[in-house]
Amino acid sequence: MAKASKNDYLKLRAEALSRSNAAKKLGITPNSLNSYWLPKWGINSIEAEEVAIARFKESRDPQPKEDPTPADPVEEVAAKTEPFIQEESGEDDELYKPVLTKAEDEAIKYLLSGWGKQELLQEHAKSPLGWKSGTPAEALNGMSVWLLAQALITGYEVELTTEETLLAIYQDSYSIKSEHNTGWRAGVRWALSILGKEIEGINVGSVSKEA
Repeated sequence: MAKASKNDYLKLRAEALSRSNAAKKLGITPNSLNSYWLPKWGINSIEAEEVAIARFKESRDPQPKEDPTPADPVEEVAAKTEPFIQEESGEDDELYKPVLTKAEDEAIKYLLSGWGKQELLQEHAKSPLGWKSGTPAEALNGMSVWLLAQALITGYEVELTTEETLLAIYQDSYSIKSEHNTGWRAGVRWALSILGKEIEGINVGSVSKEA
């Protein structure tokens, strides 16, 4: 299985690479990065990732302590201040997409079949716990209005099941050819056979010839 390092990932992100490009550099897929590696490293939100990147930068480039100097007069500070110009976003920039459960995904699709995004958000804001039980919509009960808004605006990713996560990691292992990865895949197939489980792409259906 391809092995990624938290420090290597933070180094790439500190160099302004997007999540997807950093994943490619590490030899893993964006799906396995979001569903397996980031949670493993304790990075469970975009805010936590930004803090981790900032701390990484500080650890790599500590600022030397200097003797305090008198502050410039207000007039001089104003004169030295240059207007801020926001740089245009590059092609590699990507919006953070929240990860929702399959039930939440089905609830959103169910409600959007009859409402627009704005109507759905307004209804949820009125009563975040008011979706009718026994319908697909009840999966949205308790979801924050901010999270739903973010999902509707930027899009979202659906949380992988245990089987889907294992399949993503299994497929990632082919990115680096080694006896270790070949042995690891054989171990996965053996464990699944012992448990009596079948997963498409690993031990049933379209699988590698090594199986």
